[in-house]
Amino acid sequence: MGWKLNATVDWMPISIEKMRNTGLVSMYNKEHPDAKVLAGDEILQVNHIQWHHNAKIFVDRLEAQFTAARKSERVGTPSNENVLKLSIRRPRSVSDTPEEQVYTKQYSAQLALKDSRPLGWHLNKSSDAEPIVVEKIRRGSLLDSYNKANPEAMVRVGDTILKVNDLPWHGNTKKFADRIDKEFGISRPHRGQMPSDKTLNLVMQRRLVQPIMKEWTVTLPAGEGKILGWQLSHSEEEFPLTVSKVRSNGVVYEHNQEHPESKILPGDVIVKVNSILWRQDSSSFEKRLNEQYSKSKVTGNISLFLRRPVGVQDAFAEDKGRPFSHEFYIRLPIVNGQIVGWHLSSDNETAPIKVEKVRNVGAVHDWNEKNPLTDIRVGDHIAKVNNVLWHGQAKQFLERINLQLEAARKDEGNPFVTVLVQRPWPVTTTLPEDAGAGEDVVGDGDDAETGVVE
Repeated sequence: MGWKLNATVDWMPISIEKMRNTGLVSMYNKEHPDAKVLAGDEILQVNHIQWHHNAKIFVDRLEAQFTAARKSERVGTPSNENVLKLSIRRPRSVSDTPEEQVYTKQYSAQLALKDSRPLGWHLNKSSDAEPIVVEKIRRGSLLDSYNKANPEAMVRVGDTILKVNDLPWHGNTKKFADRIDKEFGISRPHRGQMPSDKTLNLVMQRRLVQPIMKEWTVTLPAGEGKILGWQLSHSEEEFPLTVSKVRSNGVVYEHNQEHPESKILPGDVIVKVNSILWRQDSSSFEKRLNEQYSKSKVTGNISLFLRRPVGVQDAFAEDKGRPFSHEFYIRLPIVNGQIVGWHLSSDNETAPIKVEKVRNVGAVHDWNEKNPLTDIRVGDHIAKVNNVLWHGQAKQFLERINLQLEAARKDEGNPFVTVLVQRPWPVTTTLPEDAGAGEDVVGDGDDAETGVVE
């Protein structure tokens, strides 16, 4: 199993005291990163057997179930039928801090030694406990020429050398470096000699280490005509599929607006989509992710499990880079017969919809009186009402807002609209008193309370 159990207090549930990085539990955790078993978890049931306030007996019965399962495996019982089912409870004190992720890629490089040029690398061989690391590659060298001709198996700075010809690294770095020089010296032709057809065969390893600060699951709606609205990338097949860009439209953008606590950011790593796990196969995984999104349009949702490496930050988290000083949702009550009490306008057909005026009566006024921390102010942008998102067409957006307001008035059971408010940073420039005269005010007029039909 690969765990150590704690059953010292007979009337307390047995708990997992320690877990090894080998064994069935470790294998399970790798296959189910979104439902991992952690040290400190308490085991309440194994298969049909429940814990009944006798820890020692329960441990014996758990081990008996495990032994029986192993016997079934030996006689050929199918793996999908021969499982150990556990019911687990996690105390609040259990830390679920994500583990550091280490990704590796091994590849071979065959260097043709046709002339007397030096290899052209500088190696770090300071530690006998670590493999030799390539620190520098000189331009115009034999290794540089190889890299240009073999971009898919190029040797990079930071890669380690595991094997040269038939000689593996064995923990004595300085001695191994001397053997590399000797192998190269024997194989390459010296100045004035005929070109050689010999090669220097290298087995190299590339590592990517990512400390992780967050793991979480996101469920996104998948509807016809909707795009995810992100760009994905990977540096190597064996390295994780990563969000490189989030566009300003699409399902991911809408999720970020509605759920700022679980935003998907550039730099986040996609580990799992629905039931499909990434298995060091980024190109194939990206293709299967897109297939899952297409299939999910039938079921309505797609589930993603993500990891956020340390250093990934929201570009808008710092005031310096944020387009708005404040963004928030409100659930505005719409009482039948009551005006909304705002006036909405736009500088032009493609400019954002702004609150130009808030009256001292109406739904907005009442909201502001009760909610001073999320009040609607003159100058605020209205980015979304219910499921209607601002899309760059002012007239159409206002018409659709009107439909949402009318529907809320007629809905006695749910007379509300949900509004996404964006507050721009204050402008410090002093403007003339007549500034803004001649603006294209949508819905302006003596009877226009909101810029949409009341």
